[in-house]
Amino acid sequence: MVPRLFVPAVRCPDCYYPNDEDFRFCQRCGYSRHLVTTQDSQPLRFPVDCAQIKARFENLRERRASTPYSRQKSALEKELSGFLQKIPPGRDLNSATPEDVIHFLIWKDNGGKTKVHEKTCSGFGSKRDVKCACPTRLSFGSVDSLIGKLRAIFAIVGRGSHDSELLGYGNPAASKKVKEYLSVVKEEQLEARIVPSQAEPFFLTDLLVVAKLIGDLITKPGVPSKQVFVLARDQAFLKLLFFAGDRAGDLSHIKSQEILYFPNKEGFLFNHTLTKSLRDGTTNVFGVRRYLHSGSICPVAALEVYINVCDLMKVPVRQGYLFRPLNPSGEVVNAPLSSSAIQARLAYYVNQLPDTFAGRKITLHGLRSGCAISLALAGTQLLDIMSHVGWKTSKMANHYLKLNRVLSPGGAGDRLAGVSLNLSELYQRQNNLIGFTNAFDW
Repeated sequence: MVPRLFVPAVRCPDCYYPNDEDFRFCQRCGYSRHLVTTQDSQPLRFPVDCAQIKARFENLRERRASTPYSRQKSALEKELSGFLQKIPPGRDLNSATPEDVIHFLIWKDNGGKTKVHEKTCSGFGSKRDVKCACPTRLSFGSVDSLIGKLRAIFAIVGRGSHDSELLGYGNPAASKKVKEYLSVVKEEQLEARIVPSQAEPFFLTDLLVVAKLIGDLITKPGVPSKQVFVLARDQAFLKLLFFAGDRAGDLSHIKSQEILYFPNKEGFLFNHTLTKSLRDGTTNVFGVRRYLHSGSICPVAALEVYINVCDLMKVPVRQGYLFRPLNPSGEVVNAPLSSSAIQARLAYYVNQLPDTFAGRKITLHGLRSGCAISLALAGTQLLDIMSHVGWKTSKMANHYLKLNRVLSPGGAGDRLAGVSLNLSELYQRQNNLIGFTNAFDW
């Protein structure tokens, strides 16, 4: 007796009996199957070029893998695979359990920077740097982000997106045990009075100080041309970031073709089509006008100076990415300026001004927050602020604004006192789109 080889079954369209894949007549009802031949098929509108289809498929896959999130997920997958291989007797992604995921997250605590002070420690309840033996952990926000990436990694390898009680099935990162681990970590850190801190707002007075510092550095005699490029780029980027209220990552990826001039060159109109949170085909349009109170912080003038510097250095920023980095050899490359690079530049300028920024943690997100708060203090409606900054919900806007805090004594309201500020003029021309010209047709 020779066992019959397994052949995939195909259901009969009449009686649904499972016949062999190549059946001609149904074994139950006798249905005669009509096999489609090449002569019966409809002619194709285009020739089938398998090489072209494969090349396009590979291009799309590489494009998807080149995004920052995909690179982070790929690196995490390699790290997880290496960790699982070290667990006796050795595991892989297909055999990992929820306990393995928890062990991996605990192992990742070795790279954490959040100090979890014990109750008996002198630094308990304080965020200041205290030299003690208390352990450092991943913040519960970082753990939550890691679990989301791990859930996506297991889903890609075929473990699904939900938990399962069967061993080897289901997504281990979506299990109740992993959720309980995140809950315990969060409670531990909240009990130690560790709460996520928001970016400290960066206001107009701060921008004046930083802009003056960069201006003094540019006008120093003997400054190399590449350094002039970097200073002019930073000056334009930081001013635009404050007055536009944009995300640093979105502004760094902007292209020259996305900018238009207002009539009579009174300002710029920006048109975002692809951002961190904008991926549904809609656009985010916002404007930045010339600042009439002081030319030293005008974002429009700063961008025009930056373009003129690029023209003198023959850097073709009128096409492609507007803000560009330097490679290790000091050459300007046609690539987007990373937000980490501009954050390092901002930290450099802040460190040069210890009297102004002593004890303050200045980040790029603080410029966005400062813009929104300044608009609110100037009397701008919340919906207009959300449209300008790019917030989709009022809950998110209120989370970042927190006007009840910034208007308190010693808060933003006091710091902005006496500063002539009327940024609501930004919106007076946004509905008048007649007469716009390309920002770089000078």
